[in-house]
Amino acid sequence: MTSLTVDGCERLTCIFSYPVAIKLVKLEHLLLSSCKLVEKIFEPDENLGHVHHFRKSAPTELVSISNCFKFFFLLVVGLIVSIQLRSLKHVINCMIQAPIFPNLETFVISEMDNLISIWPGLLPQNSFCKLKKMEITSCNNLLNVFPCHVLDKLQSLESLNVWNCMALEVVYEIDGINTEQEGSSQGGLDIPLRTLSLGNLPKLKHLWNKDPQGNIRFQNLFMVKASKCKSLNYVFPLSLAKDLLHLQFLEISDCGVEEIIVSDKERVEAALGFVFPKLVSIKFFKLPDLRCFCSGNHNLRFPLLNLFYAVECPAMETFSWGILRASILRKIHLTREGDQWYWEGDLNTTIRKLFNRGTQLLIRILVF
Repeated sequence: MTSLTVDGCERLTCIFSYPVAIKLVKLEHLLLSSCKLVEKIFEPDENLGHVHHFRKSAPTELVSISNCFKFFFLLVVGLIVSIQLRSLKHVINCMIQAPIFPNLETFVISEMDNLISIWPGLLPQNSFCKLKKMEITSCNNLLNVFPCHVLDKLQSLESLNVWNCMALEVVYEIDGINTEQEGSSQGGLDIPLRTLSLGNLPKLKHLWNKDPQGNIRFQNLFMVKASKCKSLNYVFPLSLAKDLLHLQFLEISDCGVEEIIVSDKERVEAALGFVFPKLVSIKFFKLPDLRCFCSGNHNLRFPLLNLFYAVECPAMETFSWGILRASILRKIHLTREGDQWYWEGDLNTTIRKLFNRGTQLLIRILVF
């Protein structure tokens, strides 16, 4: 079986048990939709928990022995049990090593109102290793998309779309990430994601829940779009922004974003140089809190940037505070249609004059 759709199964509480999941080795496309009671896609393996508990309780029983005959009897029984446990452990280990969905390429999840967990707690090597595209829509109890233990497994994921998830707070949880796992190089984990599209996520606070400090890199990011994310205050942490060598399109609209690249507020950052060698288009629409692209005194270069929209961004007083070079940019579009534009020699000067002009207009309105 290469394609599976589970739709409208309203009494189903779980989609896959582990023994079933490891048998679907040829599955390439998976669609899960409108299963209202499902909280977890993968059912926990209860047997493993029972074995773990039994192994811990066995020594306590032996310590309480005071009769030699009983000791000899229990020693024999214990030997038999030990042999059985070794066999059971071998079976479990074999199961644990079997990958989940090693050929899956497309994973779509929609209208799963009670879903709180997408991934199994234990993810064997080569699980989801060919997954290229993932779409999640209308999963209103989901808090995060990727916990840290799955990141090194998703070494083919290129496209992620997440829309209309009312409780989602973070896309990538990176606490406790192990950068020595497969997919890592130079002490960091390389994530192959190319396109990231997010929309109508009112509680989304972070794309990444903290600055990865070089432990994770998104060097292949090609396009980033975020819309109607009112709780999102910034887009890229500082260390991650250094590696956006393939980013070409950036569009942020109707969000609570205050700056695009954020520095660690508790650390004094030295002035850094950022080059976005392929970025050609930046579009900012309806961002009432946006103050600047980057608040640090960093140097920014955009050698190919030729399209810039700043529509309804009244708080944007400058683009950046350090040295800025966008050598081929010649206008800032002030409407979505692009029929109105403004330019005053360079990007920073243009934005500052627009901000001052808007401030003066506001003062006049308040006075009169």
